[in-house]
Amino acid sequence: MINAKPRIVQRSLFPAAGLEREVMSQSARLAAARSDGTEREEALAEVRQLITDLRDAAQDGRDLARRYADVLQNVVDEYCIEFEKRAEAALARLEAAA
Repeated sequence: MINAKPRIVQRSLFPAAGLEREVMSQSARLAAARSDGTEREEALAEVRQLITDLRDAAQDGRDLARRYADVLQNVVDEYCIEFEKRAEAALARLEAAA
């Protein structure tokens, strides 16, 4: 049996949800800060960084899903091979008894 356990990084299962709230909050602050140019530029830079973080979190989620899918595929393949061997052995015993 494959004992391949994917390494789980200490992260939330849904990191994008928290980032989305931050982006929305930052958007509200950005709207309020339109009168002050410096504050507006800082808010824009922060929104850009949050968007980058959100994209990175989405990519991390896709990568994690692919790793789990690979592990699951390997486990299913291993069990299918094992059960196929057992079924062939049982069939051979039935044919020998007949």
